[in-house]
Amino acid sequence: MGIIFSVIGAITGISGMIFAIIGLYLNRMAAVTSYLEYTRQPDFIEARNFVLDISSYDPKSIDKDSDKVYKFECILNTYNMIGLLVRKHQLPKWFFNETSTGDQIIRFYEILEPYVSYKREKYAMRNYANQFEYLYKLLKENI
Repeated sequence: MGIIFSVIGAITGISGMIFAIIGLYLNRMAAVTSYLEYTRQPDFIEARNFVLDISSYDPKSIDKDSDKVYKFECILNTYNMIGLLVRKHQLPKWFFNETSTGDQIIRFYEILEPYVSYKREKYAMRNYANQFEYLYKLLKENI
């Protein structure tokens, strides 16, 4: 009788682990879908196009123009949050490694890095956009 209960307990435990893994996979896919939906929002598209079209800039001049600050911060905050979610394993890093999204994130960070450095120094925010920087380094090392 004890063996039967042990077998039933083992089967229950294994099936519970399988369902947990499936649930984790589905949650991560939902996070990817949410990210993709957000990047299709008009505000994000406008900010993305603005940042990608800028060739060179003075971070001080950007900081004085609220519209430009909004566009820069839109990209920075988005990818800072994405970096945090990747670091905490809520978003799969393979999605960014295996799609052109990773290349775009690298390009964004390289464009925005002078602004990030300026903000860190001016406002003494050493952790400003640190998760975005983490994501950049992670993607850069996987190229």
